[in-house]
Amino acid sequence: MTAIECNEEILDQCPQANKTCGFGKEKVLKDSHPCCPEYDCVCKECRPYDPPTNLTQCQGLVWKPPHENYNYECCPEMKVKCKASCCPPSTCGDYEDTITTLPSHPTDCCPELKCICKSEVELLGLCPQINTTCDFGYERIRSNTLDECCPIYECVCVACAVDNITYPVGSSWVASYDPCIAQECQQTPPDCPHVVARDKYECPPVDEEACTKNGGFLVANSSTSGCCSSCKTCSPSDKYEEVVLTEYRPGVNCSSVIDVNIPVCDGACFTLTEYDLGVGNFTSSCQCCSVAAFIQQPLQLSCTDNGTANITFNYVTDCTCDVTKC
Repeated sequence: MTAIECNEEILDQCPQANKTCGFGKEKVLKDSHPCCPEYDCVCKECRPYDPPTNLTQCQGLVWKPPHENYNYECCPEMKVKCKASCCPPSTCGDYEDTITTLPSHPTDCCPELKCICKSEVELLGLCPQINTTCDFGYERIRSNTLDECCPIYECVCVACAVDNITYPVGSSWVASYDPCIAQECQQTPPDCPHVVARDKYECPPVDEEACTKNGGFLVANSSTSGCCSSCKTCSPSDKYEEVVLTEYRPGVNCSSVIDVNIPVCDGACFTLTEYDLGVGNFTSSCQCCSVAAFIQQPLQLSCTDNGTANITFNYVTDCTCDVTKC
């Protein structure tokens, strides 16, 4: 009888030379061939296990899946599962999603259901009033609670609306159609605010002829105090503008934080052309609205290098009609 000689090269070529077994199993010899023995994977002894008992009417038993029982092939175990017919359905509304969580108590069978609002993007296309807008003089007020997914709005009157301008209660202004009419926004709850019109003032009328004869012109008074109109003659008038200094320092520009009032001389002055019998021709007399007095006014500017610049400018305080060439 010829003896079989095995070496490492032959052993490495055996089909089950490197056989391994899975979780809960051990490798046992099946065929003791001198060169290529065969092995089987046999389950190890299982731990003591008793399936759940004392089930309720809504509970049943199912096998645990592999991710809950790694040794499911050798030692299968069971778990309690609720019967779907026993668990109440979700009661979430059209604007809510249902979130399922594990029961808070081990003896509970059915999962807990929680309703949460859908995402803002979804609600934009679902909620009927989410884009509600209100007219001038009305404010959009939410009438339901914040824990409700879809907002419900109502338009509440809060101000007076005239010519697409909103005026709060208690404010007054001059009517756009008549400088002698003052309007006021009033409210007597629960009624909505409303406009009350009244004659502005009991002022003597401006003599337009005398005004223009002296070089002035009539201007409507947009203030709610004073007369309806006034005679505008040569006088200082407010003029607000931004003050900008370019290259105040090399590479640095400076400007005022807000518009600055730099008054100007504005208004008409007397102008006359008449026939002079002495010279046998027309002669003209003209006047120009010019600066009569001013003061030096300091002003601080902010600069692009985070510094400041202190300057002064001429602030007009009085104007006069000077004779000038016609």
